[in-house]
Amino acid sequence: MVGPAEDNRKALAEICEKFRVRRLDLRRSTSTGEDIPDVQTELDLLVEFLPMSVMEHARIHFPLEELEKLFGREIALLRTDDIKLEFLHRQLTRRRTLLHAAEGQEES
Repeated sequence: MVGPAEDNRKALAEICEKFRVRRLDLRRSTSTGEDIPDVQTELDLLVEFLPMSVMEHARIHFPLEELEKLFGREIALLRTDDIKLEFLHRQLTRRRTLLHAAEGQEES
């Protein structure tokens, strides 16, 4: 784990488990390659959810405010399973740093 989330590993894991997150990644800056830039720009997080029913999925309101408090800046959240174009999916997920993975989901 990287940056401000390092001190909040347990809180981040609790949020992810509560909202059935399979994987949460930080998308690294394409211009600098840094995990978390020094400047206070928004962070791009990529999220994948565990399988769930349509009704469960409809009830989930992922808590951006809680993540913004943990990282101390605004968050842009992108669901990787919503990206249908293979090329775009590959481009967005190519440069990422794992922040959280559900048990048994570290690979991919």
